[in-house]
Amino acid sequence: MPFVLNVAEDEQKQALGVAKRAHLSGIRVLEVHAKVLDAEAADELQPLDELSTKLTVGRSEGRLLYRFEHDLTIKGSDDKDALQIGLHVGALFDFPEEGTPDGDASEEALAAFGRTTVQMAVYPYVRATVSDLAARLGCGPVTLDLLVLQ
Repeated sequence: MPFVLNVAEDEQKQALGVAKRAHLSGIRVLEVHAKVLDAEAADELQPLDELSTKLTVGRSEGRLLYRFEHDLTIKGSDDKDALQIGLHVGALFDFPEEGTPDGDASEEALAAFGRTTVQMAVYPYVRATVSDLAARLGCGPVTLDLLVLQ
């Protein structure tokens, strides 16, 4: 079942105001750590039921930095905790300072942009990193489901 982002209409409008001015500079995996909790259970990993994300937004001198933190515990056979992954991904945007035609963006608008547009842009990096890391650790395959806006 896909992971669903519930986004209010006013939040989408706020995000659009920021999207008109923000230009993506890059997306990077900033930090990764993983631990096999149970090697036998990790041979058959189960799909994740939920995805929790912690978002922080930084703004400095015409730039925005969005940092997404994911702490995942993936179950294996016999419903045992099998694999734990911590993953931090950052997205950097050029963002013109005040004085642009749309005016300055509020903190709420910057956060709305992060929870919607930026999270959708970063998510393929999260999926690929989790899948690759599980394979490199000798665990069974794991594919995170889709992330959809509602």
